[in-house]
Amino acid sequence: MTFTSPNDEKSHHHFPQTCVPLRLARPDHPIILVDVLINAMETYQFMLDTGASQTIVSPRLAQRMGMPDAQADSLIGVGGVTQSSVGTLRSLSVGEASLKNSKVIVADIFSQLGQALGDAMDGILGFNFLSRFKVVIDYPNQKLGFEASHDLPVSHSTAKQPV
Repeated sequence: MTFTSPNDEKSHHHFPQTCVPLRLARPDHPIILVDVLINAMETYQFMLDTGASQTIVSPRLAQRMGMPDAQADSLIGVGGVTQSSVGTLRSLSVGEASLKNSKVIVADIFSQLGQALGDAMDGILGFNFLSRFKVVIDYPNQKLGFEASHDLPVSHSTAKQPV
């Protein structure tokens, strides 16, 4: 993730090729929302969460994508403990930034999140996706940039990690 001032000359020299619009949930809730293409079929609204260890999808999204039901486990997050399972999406894409066979957690946490933010969402884009790219957040221009980054250490474990 890159943090620079909009007035910093270096910030204008190189913006990643893959650039998508970002939206804020509300001015008083500056949560980044972004469109994510799942399995090259349908676009869903996800929250970008740099503190989430894994990408999480709603049970509704998992069902629509035909993900088989998996064994339930406990998911520990800021809101407490909830039941979850692990699944795999054929692809997960934000603009041209894409991962194939991406492991995700399926958990029913989005109705409460949507109510709190005043905007519906179907997933949370977490570390297991974000860590594969150099991510540039351009708040003034409301853009989100992704560039492949092969030199960062990445953990793909989905075992009982806090979200």
